[in-house]
Amino acid sequence: MTRSDVGLLCGGHASEHVISLKSGRTLLSALGEAGYAVHPVVIGEDGTWNQLRRVSPGGVDALPDRARGAVDGAVHRGAALDVATHLRDAGVRVIVLGLHGRSGEDGSMQGFLETAGFAWTGCGVVASAIAIDKVQFKRWLLGAGFPTPPFHEVRNPSEVEALAQDLGLPVVVKASSLGSSVQVHVLDSMPEVQQKASRIIRLEGRALLEQFVDGCELTVPVIGDGPRARPLPVIEIRPRMGRFFDYRCKYEDGGADEIVPALISSALADRVSTLAVDIHRLLGSRGVTRTDFMVDSNGDPLVLEINTLPGMTSASLVPKAAAADGLSLRELVTELVEGAAPSPPNSIADFAEQASAEG
Repeated sequence: MTRSDVGLLCGGHASEHVISLKSGRTLLSALGEAGYAVHPVVIGEDGTWNQLRRVSPGGVDALPDRARGAVDGAVHRGAALDVATHLRDAGVRVIVLGLHGRSGEDGSMQGFLETAGFAWTGCGVVASAIAIDKVQFKRWLLGAGFPTPPFHEVRNPSEVEALAQDLGLPVVVKASSLGSSVQVHVLDSMPEVQQKASRIIRLEGRALLEQFVDGCELTVPVIGDGPRARPLPVIEIRPRMGRFFDYRCKYEDGGADEIVPALISSALADRVSTLAVDIHRLLGSRGVTRTDFMVDSNGDPLVLEINTLPGMTSASLVPKAAAADGLSLRELVTELVEGAAPSPPNSIADFAEQASAEG
């Protein structure tokens, strides 16, 4: 079955650039199998947009492993709005987002696409902006009545020790808005906490200190929007290379055992699935999200974070959960594209088209 043309955005200038390109390769293949013609766009680490040649349904094309700037073979290259105009001229109205991290998941790209008149896969501007900021998301969780580990936001290195002592060692030190567990540390000594937190403050202006929960790690993908949102099977994560599911565990072979469906009681599975769906719906999410949990010593699940554009590489958790639910990657991407929200009728692109038609 031949479907409409879609755009595919991947790369970007976030720290997850390389992972995004891996997701892009998986998505490109799955979209082709689903009958879509794809216009890939690789965003270089310097912000350059590189539109590659159209890939026909079932066709094969290669994405680079890394793009620092210009990409060889690009049919159009330049600023975002220039390439977006070329995509619209080619008949593209839906953008599949394979981006991760800041500039891809923080609402800025979603706002740009909305203004440019595209529909896109994944969450909208507000949900993306809340979810990317770990501190604000945890405050949102508390305000909505969801359980999350105790935490402090710290902006001044001189306050790190007192706030860490309030939580008790070990302490989890995190950058507030990076994904893929970049700049996440579980630390047992106060000098280490001070060093890592101070470094993150220098880089980002603030750091998140969180009470460490020593227990079972679970994650729940949710797909759809509103009343149609449904959970995929719960995944249990057992790290092999450290105390938590860090970058190495996620992306190195043998880094973790990812058990799907999780080897937990049906009651706990139902509980975390319900929490994940409730959070997804209340946040106004669409597309697919993945909510991460730790289970404490009392058997109670605590929410860590939600991922609004979870990884879609061959090793990623969402494709594994979908497969366990009998959903192929081809079917998954089809559902995401068909569920992409239309752009608002008063976008700048619509005004431009109307003005052009009126002469």
